[in-house]
Amino acid sequence: MLKILFMKHLYFFLGLFFINYFGFAQYHQFQLVLVDSNVGSEVYLGCAGCSQESNDEGLNNIFQNHNVTCYQTAYVYSDTPNDLYGSIHIGGCDGCNIAQLVQDLNNYDSVIMIASEDYEEYSFNHGLNLTLVDDTIGTPIGENNGVVTTNNTNLNQIFTNFNVSYYTIANAGTSYENYELFCNCDATLLKQELDMLSTIVLSTDYMSMGVVLSTEESQMTHVSIHPNPFKDKISIKINKAIESIEIYDILGKSIYKSSSVSELENYSSTLKSGVYLLKITTKDGNTMTKKLIKS
Repeated sequence: MLKILFMKHLYFFLGLFFINYFGFAQYHQFQLVLVDSNVGSEVYLGCAGCSQESNDEGLNNIFQNHNVTCYQTAYVYSDTPNDLYGSIHIGGCDGCNIAQLVQDLNNYDSVIMIASEDYEEYSFNHGLNLTLVDDTIGTPIGENNGVVTTNNTNLNQIFTNFNVSYYTIANAGTSYENYELFCNCDATLLKQELDMLSTIVLSTDYMSMGVVLSTEESQMTHVSIHPNPFKDKISIKINKAIESIEIYDILGKSIYKSSSVSELENYSSTLKSGVYLLKITTKDGNTMTKKLIKS
């Protein structure tokens, strides 16, 4: 009886230990967009991978206060507008209060345009891919105070409410022509509003995002996969020559391999609904893996 009582107390205190230890040790990720890509960018100390500091003292103070252990440039796709190229960053912190970190970053608005918690790996929190019901309704015609205007009043109201500053056509002339947009907002909330405008918007999905794999600009690799999740086929953009591109099922079994991006794009239309892994190897030896979702 004493032994049973002792074991119950032991398990109780061990439970408290693990709850406290792992609770405080939890790793959180965040995303941010810089006002100026030259102010607040990461500083590498001669090695690839994550940095722990930027070239801005105020931002570094925030990082130190919240135990940020990783900070690096991220790229959404090859057509990123010039004013955002190099401005998108991701980071991580150990045992931090992620809500307070995000608030402190957003309060530092002389350097940070917008910051948010990284909810889903490889997805950009401040941009969407959008497909119109009718490609003549909802097209951009200009801007007003930095917000995109279109030829549709309802879409304009949403763009104003969510501060959409970039909206341009992608994959023009193809069967999966769509628009790419950026906003100074939470793209999850923007997506909800756009999806309800079903007479104008056929579909929306989140933008894929990758990170820099090396320190030299000439060696940077960035890739875009659209749409993802996808119903028919995917479109892949990458800025380097491909050695191989391979699809694995959820069990890790290779089900398709090619050295041609276009061949894999066509093959993707034959996939059944499910989750897959896409492994890309470039001719210069870089390798990256991304998640694919066939809906």
